[in-house]
Amino acid sequence: MLQQVGPQLLPKVIAITGPAIWAMQQGQILLRKQQRKTLERLGYLGVKWLLYGPAHGGPLDEEVFCEVFYLDPHGCGGGPQRPSPQTLPSRPMRNLLLPFGIPYRDWAPPKLISLLSAPTWEGDCAIVGHLQQHPIYGSDGCMPNYPGAWVQTDRGVRRLQIKELAKGKGLPSEWTQPDTSLIPACVVPATSTHVWSAICDSLRDWLVETPTVPAPGRRKYSPLPSPDLAPEDTLPEEWDYQPPDLSIDSPWYKDRVASLWAATEGQPDQASLVTEGLEALTVHRKNYSPSGPKYLQVLWWELPPSTEKKFVRALPCALWCTPEQNTFPILT
Repeated sequence: MLQQVGPQLLPKVIAITGPAIWAMQQGQILLRKQQRKTLERLGYLGVKWLLYGPAHGGPLDEEVFCEVFYLDPHGCGGGPQRPSPQTLPSRPMRNLLLPFGIPYRDWAPPKLISLLSAPTWEGDCAIVGHLQQHPIYGSDGCMPNYPGAWVQTDRGVRRLQIKELAKGKGLPSEWTQPDTSLIPACVVPATSTHVWSAICDSLRDWLVETPTVPAPGRRKYSPLPSPDLAPEDTLPEEWDYQPPDLSIDSPWYKDRVASLWAATEGQPDQASLVTEGLEALTVHRKNYSPSGPKYLQVLWWELPPSTEKKFVRALPCALWCTPEQNTFPILT
C-alpha cells in the first residue's frame, strides 16, 4: 500500500510491535526481513528496541520487540531514542483481578496446592507456590502474560481469566463486556497500552520540535492569579464518619437483602442476580474491614428507581491505588 503513496505523503515514522519471542521465530524473522526491505526501498531507516512492560508503568510481565522505521530526508542521523525505563516500582496485579464471577472449574483443588514459606521472585512476578509443577503467582507481583496461569487471590488459587489479561493490557473496555467473546490468540500477542504510551512518547519527542519563540500573530497569555484565601479556608475539614453495623445479622444487611429480592422480582434469572448481589454485598462490607478498601462496589439495586433498570448487575470498579487516609467509598 505504501508503494502507491507519493513521497510527500509517506508517514515519517512507523512502529511495529510484537512479543519478544517473535525475534527468534523463523517465520516472523522472514516476515520482518521482507517488511524491512520494502521500507528501505522507500527510504526508511530502522532501529530495534526490546522493551519490558513493568519498566514503563505496566502491571503485566511482558517483553516487547519493537521495530521503528523512520524517514531522514536530510541525512541528519539520530533517529528516535529507545524509551527510558521509569524509576517507580512495578505495579501489582491485585486490583486487576475479578472479585467474583469465576467459573467453578477454574478453581484449584486445595489438596494439589503447595505454597512456599516465602515468595520467590522471577523478574517482577512473585511465585508463592506450585500446583503440579506449575507456578502459582502472587497478587502482589506483576500479572503473567498468558491466560490460565495459576494466581493466588483472597478467595483461593484459581486460573487467570482472559478478561483480566485484557484489562492488564489496557484493551478497550468494549472487548470485555459480558456479551463479548475474547480470543486468546488475539489478546496474548497484543502489546499493552503502557508500552505503546512509552513508544509514542519517545516518537513524539523526536517528531515534535519545541518552538523557542511564540508563533507570530499569537498573544502569550499568563495564567490567572489564584484568589486570596483566608487561612481558615485552606485548612481541611476534620473527618468524622463511623459506618453502621455491617454484619450479616445487622438491620442494615437484612434491609439490603430484602431490597435485593424486591428489585429482582419478576426477572427470569432472579436466582443468579441474587447470588451476584450477595457477592457484591460481601465485597462492599470488606471495604470497611481493618485491611481497608480494595474495590469500590456499586449496589445497583439501591439506586433510585429512575436509574435502576439501567444496571442489571453490580459492576466492581478496581481502585488503581490505595486510597489516602480518611477516604472511603460511598455507602449506598
